[in-house]
Amino acid sequence: MSGIRGKGTRPELLVRSGLSRRGFRFRLHVAALPGHPDLVLPRYRAVVFIHGCFWHGHQCSIFKWPKTRTSFWRAKIRRNRAVDKRVQELLRSMGWRVFEIWECSFKGPTRRPVEETMSRLAGWLRASRAGGAMPADDSLRPEKEQPMTTDSADLSIERLTEIMVSAGAQRIYVKRLARNDNSKNQIYLGPGFEAVNLFPNLKIVATPGQPQFKAPLSFAWIHADGTREVASGAQLILYPQYPEVRLSGFLQGTRTAPSRLMQSREEGRILVLGVDQSGVVLAHAAPAGSALEQSLRAVEGKETVGVFFAIPVDGSQGRNSRERLLAELSRIHGMGWIRSKRLKSDGTMGECEAPNCGGYTLEAELGIRPNGFSDPDFLGWELKQHGVTSFEKPPTGAITLMTPEPTGGYYRVEGPSNFIERFGYPDKRGRPSRWNFGGIHTATRRHGGTGLMLSVEGFDPGTKKIGDPRGVVALVSASGEVAASWAFSSLMEHWNRKHALAAFVPSLVRKQPELSYLFGSPVRLGEVTYFLLFLSAVAEGEVFYDPGLKLVRGESLKVKRRSQFRIRASRIELLYKRVETCDLDAIPKR
Repeated sequence: MSGIRGKGTRPELLVRSGLSRRGFRFRLHVAALPGHPDLVLPRYRAVVFIHGCFWHGHQCSIFKWPKTRTSFWRAKIRRNRAVDKRVQELLRSMGWRVFEIWECSFKGPTRRPVEETMSRLAGWLRASRAGGAMPADDSLRPEKEQPMTTDSADLSIERLTEIMVSAGAQRIYVKRLARNDNSKNQIYLGPGFEAVNLFPNLKIVATPGQPQFKAPLSFAWIHADGTREVASGAQLILYPQYPEVRLSGFLQGTRTAPSRLMQSREEGRILVLGVDQSGVVLAHAAPAGSALEQSLRAVEGKETVGVFFAIPVDGSQGRNSRERLLAELSRIHGMGWIRSKRLKSDGTMGECEAPNCGGYTLEAELGIRPNGFSDPDFLGWELKQHGVTSFEKPPTGAITLMTPEPTGGYYRVEGPSNFIERFGYPDKRGRPSRWNFGGIHTATRRHGGTGLMLSVEGFDPGTKKIGDPRGVVALVSASGEVAASWAFSSLMEHWNRKHALAAFVPSLVRKQPELSYLFGSPVRLGEVTYFLLFLSAVAEGEVFYDPGLKLVRGESLKVKRRSQFRIRASRIELLYKRVETCDLDAIPKR
């Protein structure tokens, strides 16, 4: 490879000079060794290669694919990489230690001071002789670091899916990376805040002094052998001024991550993310032209989720989650009246006699058990059963969207019981032991009983952008007192947990001869949402606060809490970019 690499280059002269000043003695371009290493240090049983970034395909800021004869250059550089790998294997089998220094250590935006580079190399040489640990570096790659292309050379998407599923992934997403998708510019995950829905159980916080939200990720790179390496600084950054979401810190704290690939601006790279139910994210990346990238072409685009496309993980035989959901709802629709029931957490079926058993009955038919995760119900879809009086008429009732407790205001400071006594009213049925707080509260009209109304602070309804990440949805009195408030970050967590995809299923109920439900058609599917749509609907009075808080005095003081945001069933299109009405009777039976 010396013919490609060249002799006496500026980086080589700098390294030679630096080692000489530090008292190291070496030989140059020893022809008897594989690859003709640039520097050979027999005393340390070490060799040093000084690579040009283009000829050796280093995925860094100064590497660019030629715009002409693209196929020729890709094939040539792949061969060069293969030769480099084979040479290093031969040298190690002969007992030599190998160290690589890349051209970008001395030029371009990732360059380092020459003295820093030489100190790292000198430290590695002395440590290797003493048997100590070798320092890792993004531009100075010791022999034990993973190669630039990671371990994707012969890995197919089918095999990677098996690896990720074995590690706990329940959903897998793939993104083709653009030139600006790298560790310097962060990975663009899409406009709005839609991408946040892909990652369950996020803890979203407003960044002090900055117009952004951040959400730390439990993020690890996973290799072909199933081993993982955690990136301790991985996080989502939400920029409300654009708005958009980006992935940052995905190389922080790693040694075997595909650093060069994720630092480069090469087009055609792919990033695969596997997400489990608790929110752990497994990542794998591969370059353009790799076996993994080529194997994706057969499944690419079958089910898109924002800037990603989804990979089936559980033997769905080509059907996407939407098709499978509709097939199941069609089956349940065809069953007729179903006895009210509830699936217990241990998998056994139990009776359900409460007024809100419609949702439990639907979930039981789909095999959905209660669990400790606030995750969507079925294959990423949240099920919203709602009662109607007729399947032929447009739905008119209200649908509960989420039930978050206030994070601020009088409610938070003084507690729920004092809040009810302060802002509530006597029981309307005349029961002296009860004091209630309820009714529809909107941002367009003050409630006659409580004197409160909603206010969206820190959000501009005109531009539909968040101006202050520390903003709140507040319940305020005529004097401006904040009775209760919900921080944007808290509401966003609740919204993003379940609302990426939602199925709105109408149902009829009968109480005789036994409590039963009939799940009807058509159903409506809501797709593509993000938190800003929710805030807009609150500001316009379409989403309302409809609590059911009760204070019961007896031998002890009891507080019953139900804090909920709701919307009319006929207005759900305000919360999704796409709402489709689906006739279950037209779904083909399998």
